Amino acid sequence: MAYDVVLTANYSPWSRYHGGLQKSVDQLALAMSHLGVRVGVVYSRTPWERIQIPDRPYGLHWVFFHAIRPGISSPGRIFNSFPFVRLLQKITGPATVIQGNGDEAWNFPRFFPGRFVYTHRQPFFPDYLQGDWTSRSHRIRILFRENREWAYARAVLGANQVTCTSQFNAEKLQSLFRLTRIPQVVPNGIAPEFLVAPLEARGHHILYFGRLSRGKGVVELCEAWNSLPSVLRRQHPLHLVGHGELIKTIQMKFRGFAPDLRPVLRGALEGKTLATEVATAALIVLPSQSESFGNTMLE
Repeated sequence: MAYDVVLTANYSPWSRYHGGLQKSVDQLALAMSHLGVRVGVVYSRTPWERIQIPDRPYGLHWVFFHAIRPGISSPGRIFNSFPFVRLLQKITGPATVIQGNGDEAWNFPRFFPGRFVYTHRQPFFPDYLQGDWTSRSHRIRILFRENREWAYARAVLGANQVTCTSQFNAEKLQSLFRLTRIPQVVPNGIAPEFLVAPLEARGHHILYFGRLSRGKGVVELCEAWNSLPSVLRRQHPLHLVGHGELIKTIQMKFRGFAPDLRPVLRGALEGKTLATEVATAALIVLPSQSESFGNTMLE
């Protein structure tokens, strides 16, 4: 039996590399499942990735991630669209609504006309995207400059309905691609654990949680904390919760420092554990350089 709705996303909420996009897709699928909608979600992962997957009330499917290594700029990631398409052809019917959430969806308009919704979740619109998107030369130029942005554009231009997470993104998409109507704004949801965690600032530490990447301002945060007098750093240690490509950079930067004068790298926390940590820290610092609709800000 075909699903009513199928959502797609590269990576998953349980992958080592994940962020707000994957969490939002999972929350959407959970919410629709609780409403009685037959929902399936297709995530991608590399064959060697070992993931501990919790029980989910929705149908869970996986495809092969075409890349040397997981990451935002992984070479070859635009080819991920093809295994998504092949699987979707097997688990969807003529009435199934397909919602893509990233560059994996660029090829969906060709195979699923009339029932493709694209949700644009990226916060950044580089200046080089400006131009005539009806021009073949402009599209080719973007493809060879940053094929991920080219894939986003293909999905936006080919979708039957475009949604995004903020009014700013809606207006930016309409202006950039000259859409005939403003995309619908659907803000991200929040995990229930964050609505019930008691606010008890019993810790003395400074907390950052999210992906450890440059766009999240983690480097600047570490530099700012390191500029404090050592007595303050000892009184208010910096805890970094999450995974990302900056872990080794941070470890190298603070090599040779005393243990109580280095940021504490704690890995990723989820659900009730993360909610409790957020509710009990003395101070949360979220210095992102850009967000479409920051899940961490909401939490």
